[in-house]
Amino acid sequence: MHLNAFENLDDLLDAAALENLCCDRGCTTCGAGFFRQKVSDFLAFKMRKPRVRVAGNFGDHELTSDQVRVLAGELAKVRDGVLWQVRPRVGYTRSKAIDFLIQEVWDFSPRDTREEWMRSVLESSKAGRRYEEMLAHYKAYLRRQAEYDSRNSPEIIAQRKAEKARLREQRLQDRAVRKAEIDRLWRLKQAQSQC
Repeated sequence: MHLNAFENLDDLLDAAALENLCCDRGCTTCGAGFFRQKVSDFLAFKMRKPRVRVAGNFGDHELTSDQVRVLAGELAKVRDGVLWQVRPRVGYTRSKAIDFLIQEVWDFSPRDTREEWMRSVLESSKAGRRYEEMLAHYKAYLRRQAEYDSRNSPEIIAQRKAEKARLREQRLQDRAVRKAEIDRLWRLKQAQSQC
């Protein structure tokens, strides 16, 4: 029996927005447990399977490959929904819920083909456009991380330390040369004044 299941994902997203459900995957309070349960019920209803109990932070949240395919297919059908037209402020909660589901599909898709597969399934849908934004953000993060890692690798740090030591030694030598010249000029001036 699927008493809490919805016919389509738009209705589920509207319900999540109306109930102000937590859709934060990293939430340390609830782990988005209520929203995960609604998604689990929705997938069970769509796949004609028995309902599975999901427990926020304490349960196993892995999706099967069949669930991932169904969820991705349903994400491709997501529109703005009726609630969006009546109460535009719920758009933020809906967007967070869509981001949550895109991340779930991403996490449980096969690593080597997930980028192209998700593009082919989501195409130019609302979720597809959001996926492209998230993917661009993720790739920018990976670039920044790679730059940081290369800048802070042990070899580069050793080179920077060696260069810093070389520059310090060079400054000390230059200072010694200037001091020697100042001393020479002072002695020369003293010798001239004594004559």
